[in-house]
Amino acid sequence: MSNDLISRSVLMQSLRNNVLVDVTPNLEQAVEEQPTAYDVDKVIDKINTIFKHHTATKIVQRLVVETIEAGVSN
Repeated sequence: MSNDLISRSVLMQSLRNNVLVDVTPNLEQAVEEQPTAYDVDKVIDKINTIFKHHTATKIVQRLVVETIEAGVSN
């Protein structure tokens, strides 16, 4: 479960559809304030694909990938 990516909107819809859960404004706000998640490998693959189709330098590509990876560790 540590690699799960959860959509906040899907979670809220699931909670709203559950008769046992009282979806209060506070609960909605708490879910909305959670950080977004993304699949780092997919983002890096997409970046690499973009750079293959454009004339960008390998240095810029490496810096973009390093920035993405650094954001994950924060």
